[in-house]
Amino acid sequence: MYMPGKQMLCCILISIISEGDMKIFISLFLFIISTNSFADDITHAGVVRIEGLITEKTCIISDESKNFTVNMPDVPSSSVRSAGDVTEKVYFSITLTRCGSDVGNAYIKFTGNTVSEDASLYKLEDGSVEGLALTIFDKNKGSISNDVKSMGFSLTSSVDNILHFLRLTKH
Repeated sequence: MYMPGKQMLCCILISIISEGDMKIFISLFLFIISTNSFADDITHAGVVRIEGLITEKTCIISDESKNFTVNMPDVPSSSVRSAGDVTEKVYFSITLTRCGSDVGNAYIKFTGNTVSEDASLYKLEDGSVEGLALTIFDKNKGSISNDVKSMGFSLTSSVDNILHFLRLTKH
């Protein structure tokens, strides 16, 4: 149920871990915040904040991937009234640079609270807009479930490695 003035907030921990000789661990926090301006015209707008840290210096998170905002679209409540309805696609990416010669694959793991038994629907914080959840998709449009390693992102040495994601909210 959409309520004017309610906010949507979600906190997810992301881990990026490589395989092989390269050992990368990145902890990222996603904060999705949106506010409702109008119940029927615009139900929410929001942002994603990402912070990162690499504990071993095999790759570096690019400056633009460390602390950036992904603006969430304004969503008319009429567009997400039924189960399975989704919002407009919102893409975001994380760039790893200056990777060493022993690169392999990087895997992403998102960790957060989920909605009921569906591990791919991340729960919004209490007091947020009810009936919406966050879903994050990889480059092949496969959903990335809670606390499950994503598909591998192949890394190449000496070039920028851009990991792409897609975010949708579901009712």
